[in-house]
Amino acid sequence: MRYRARPPVDCPGGGTPPRGGEVRSSVARNRSTTAWVVAGVLAAVVVVASLVVIVVSLRSEPPTTAVPPTSDTTSTTTTVTPTTGGFDDSTTTVPPEVDEREVTLQHGGRDRTYLLVTPRDVPDGERLPVVVVLHGMGVHARATSKSAEWHRSVEEERFVAAFPQGIGDSWNMGPCCPPANLVDIDDFGFLDAVLDDLVRRDDVDPQRVYMTGFSNGGVMTYAYACRRTERLAAIGPMAGSNLDGCAPSEPLSLLHQHSDSDPVVPYHGGLAIGRIVSSKDFPDVPSSVGRWAERSGCETTPVRRAGVSEVEHIEWPGCDGDVRVELVRVPGRAHNWLKKGDYDPLDELLRFFDIA
Repeated sequence: MRYRARPPVDCPGGGTPPRGGEVRSSVARNRSTTAWVVAGVLAAVVVVASLVVIVVSLRSEPPTTAVPPTSDTTSTTTTVTPTTGGFDDSTTTVPPEVDEREVTLQHGGRDRTYLLVTPRDVPDGERLPVVVVLHGMGVHARATSKSAEWHRSVEEERFVAAFPQGIGDSWNMGPCCPPANLVDIDDFGFLDAVLDDLVRRDDVDPQRVYMTGFSNGGVMTYAYACRRTERLAAIGPMAGSNLDGCAPSEPLSLLHQHSDSDPVVPYHGGLAIGRIVSSKDFPDVPSSVGRWAERSGCETTPVRRAGVSEVEHIEWPGCDGDVRVELVRVPGRAHNWLKKGDYDPLDELLRFFDIA
């Protein structure tokens, strides 16, 4: 049986009517778009609600100990709690030649802590470099200590590693990041107290104090280095940003490691997922590092070289004194620990700090 085609149907405004499949496809697309919008709104609501709960609890939380009202509320007394060994991650263990302990400081009317990892049996008179490692937003200090082979490196390269713990797993450097910045936590003062505690140790070289951090920790590393330049020998932020465009008070060595496909802290700056936790847009990373190099007396034209696993190294030569400024671009790693193929960011960091 043969069917005769239906005559064309006039449409308002001219044209031909959409076919049934096109209508269904359009409806599906609209539904899909609506679903994504609704999901995004719900996710934002959940994030905001969670932050509100945390902020309210922090504001209502009484001081853990009674601290006399003085201009300096940091106690010089520390409490050291040795760990019982091992981590929750069964693939990561504490090497037998490494000690790990939690140190408690009183600062701002609160108990603040940092995880301390040291080689065991350091001979009297031996002074070791120390690396202060700042966790990212939403990541605990202990988890950060497991993000790479920190314990193995402490054992093999003989240095001290300290992992301070932020309030609500965050750091307050002003524009970023909640909940610490929403309740105005004095994290600069806390990190001062951590460094004071470290340099008092007999096994630490006070002239070789380094700082690194991931994401929010990287942002805080930049901010602390600008305000306390004289306390640090070099910094090595990863997947972070010099959010307020600050400069060190004197030339300071910088190694910045970043993925070129980071959606949270974009390599080329601008709006991003991370904008929900920052009141400022992130700057373009190469330009930002270039300005740091310029302020450190380096040449304005960087030298580029290819590394392993498609990793690109960008260096600004001719800096003042023995200062070095380097940027490592890691392709395709998003907002993650930047290990890629044969490239290990921890090895690169320790090389830059002249530890490995």
